[in-house]
Amino acid sequence: MRCSKENLMKNTTKLLLLCLFSLYGFKGNAQLKTGDIAIVGYNGVNNPEELAIVTLAPISAGETIYITDRAWESGGGFALNNTVAEGLVTWNVTTTIPAGTVIKAAIAAHATTPTVSGLSAYGSTVVTGWSSIESSSSGDNWFIYTGSTANPTFIFGIANWSTDTPGGGSG
Repeated sequence: MRCSKENLMKNTTKLLLLCLFSLYGFKGNAQLKTGDIAIVGYNGVNNPEELAIVTLAPISAGETIYITDRAWESGGGFALNNTVAEGLVTWNVTTTIPAGTVIKAAIAAHATTPTVSGLSAYGSTVVTGWSSIESSSSGDNWFIYTGSTANPTFIFGIANWSTDTPGGGSG
């Protein structure tokens, strides 16, 4: 069987087209978007404080997710004036998390080494801040985001104000 240059070109073209069509549906590491994760429970009475987090979409390995109770300033950016009582969890996801997974995260304040448990089944965490109890008696907020603190992509946010004044001010 003799292989002509024309047949070789046709077969090479077919192989390249097959490869391209195979990759067409491949999305790789999908980006998280607003609403893909939600906080469905919060217990701020004790130390550690507890969050119940549900994944509403699959979370791919390789994602870096941030969880914080730092306030978002009206001019943009996170408030960094109280990093003793407020903190940040950096969660590097190393195992794909299926949609519908509920994860209980417990954040323990400590003067030198605050910790978070519950997220390590799906990756590694780094905790900063929270050297004292996290929750404010006048309420608190929680944000889950990706990106950076300077330019976050918000996935979820919640405020649980303990006041009857709109906007959370003391009344």
